[in-house]
Amino acid sequence: MNWDELIDTAKDMDAIEPHDWARRMRSVRLRTRGKSTFREKREFTVAGIQHLLGIVGAGKSTLRDVLTVHLARQGGRITVVVGDVAETLELVRLYNLYTGGKAAPILGASGKERHAQRMHRRLAGRGEANVLAHKDPGFSYLGTSCVLNTLLSDQDDVLAFNQAPCTRLHRRTVRPDARRKWSTVPVTCPYWVGCPRYRGAHELVQATIWVSTPAGLVDAAIPHPQNAEKIRYLEAACRRSDLVIIDEADRVQMQLDRMFAPAVTLVGGSDSRSLLDDLVGHKTRELFEGARTQLSDHDVEVWTAAVNTITTTTDRLYAMLVADRDLREWVRTGYFSAWTLQLRLIEERYPDDATDVEEPRRDLTDLLDEFRDNPFGDRAGKVTPELTALVNEVLTTGRQPATRRKLTDFLVELFDLSRF
Repeated sequence: MNWDELIDTAKDMDAIEPHDWARRMRSVRLRTRGKSTFREKREFTVAGIQHLLGIVGAGKSTLRDVLTVHLARQGGRITVVVGDVAETLELVRLYNLYTGGKAAPILGASGKERHAQRMHRRLAGRGEANVLAHKDPGFSYLGTSCVLNTLLSDQDDVLAFNQAPCTRLHRRTVRPDARRKWSTVPVTCPYWVGCPRYRGAHELVQATIWVSTPAGLVDAAIPHPQNAEKIRYLEAACRRSDLVIIDEADRVQMQLDRMFAPAVTLVGGSDSRSLLDDLVGHKTRELFEGARTQLSDHDVEVWTAAVNTITTTTDRLYAMLVADRDLREWVRTGYFSAWTLQLRLIEERYPDDATDVEEPRRDLTDLLDEFRDNPFGDRAGKVTPELTALVNEVLTTGRQPATRRKLTDFLVELFDLSRF
């Protein structure tokens, strides 16, 4: 990116609606990392994951907005993540003003009523007491009305916000000999394409700038009428964005940690709950109550098989840990994973202070990395046939002594232990 080009973009933005963009950009001092220190440069590259640090008022938000408008005008796809819905809607207004309508917000459906009320209170606090006089472009993305209410009779209650059957309508059966009056297959509301509730979703299709909060990205899903694949906006943003800008990244990281459970017990004892035990119990109950008819769905079948594999693997690990005290002491306390165990094995076999170990350590690390990324050999990429065959035998064998001997011989060769 060229700094002079960004200042030219800031001047164009001031010509459309002045916010002193050019002066603010000229006052920003951007220093990028060199070999030994940070140096001020007129050109910089945005690649991979990068952090932008600065004190309050240093110009981080100014650079964010000018850079977003600049890239959008060049056809780039940008996702901007901010702290709250009010800022989301204000940025959408600004970006649309400067890019000719290329921005749209990602908002969850469940909080629209609450966000609309907050906006009304905010406008009332500015002196506009009459609610009917409140005007803000953000209200157009917070619509909660349902057109089906106009079709109800006077005796019917108006549909509440969460009662709108957006994708849960049913057609009347037209065949006179049909056993059911209504079809059992749900369909989308015919007014969906023009429904004000989904204005944001409609505009996101063509928008090159997506603006959202962390909760909006994680909780909101692309509506089924637009995309049959079940996908959250977070995954869609990662797939389609050339650049993702996260404002207040440390705060967003804390929010994502809370959403995705940074620490959860996978397997526990009788006195505590655990994720795997809950999943196994849920799977067993649901399959029993449904007479296993759910397995006709491919996704359910794959998920059930994955739970079964995890359960078998966990039982094998527990059997070894319970029976072997030396193994428990080697693993130590706390959690462990395939990666942490791999690091310890390589460290013990090829310690840092040993000589002539760099090449064999690198070869062993590459091999185990490939196996860890594709342990069952069913994914795209490199495959480790011998390790894959062994792990499948370990999980399914009924003759453990024979499998253990085969595994021991293979590991002696893999770690070059024959001379010890």
